Amino acid sequence: MDWNIPKAGSQFAIALVTFLYVDIVDCTATLYSMARFSGVVDDSGDFPRSTQAYCTDAISISIGSLFGVSPVTAFIESGAGIAEGGRTGLTAVTTGICFLISIFFAPIFASIPPWATGCTLVLVSEYPLRFLHNTQPANTS
Repeated sequence: MDWNIPKAGSQFAIALVTFLYVDIVDCTATLYSMARFSGVVDDSGDFPRSTQAYCTDAISISIGSLFGVSPVTAFIESGAGIAEGGRTGLTAVTTGICFLISIFFAPIFASIPPWATGCTLVLVSEYPLRFLHNTQPANTS
């Protein structure tokens, strides 16, 4: 694979802008939907400290990409924590601590076969479908 960026020219620029656009839309949609889900969006469509939230997410994504890790951003799975009552950063800190503790148990978790965790993935993926009853179908006639 040739990593000569000046030689790639416009192809590199197109890929960079595409990834940047996708990441911005993903970040914006996820943060806004989680704020709306938690009930903090006001009548004008804004939520408290939204600028800080978006800037923090952008900085996290940038630093994460420098280290070559997967995107460090808000994920739609945050809705599960919000549904259980987590509205502050304390739930995220608690989850992070649990992940740090789980590092020591990684060999035990690795011994669990993938087919044994499939049903959990199905249950988690069905979670967003619960909110479809709030959507109104468009009148196509």
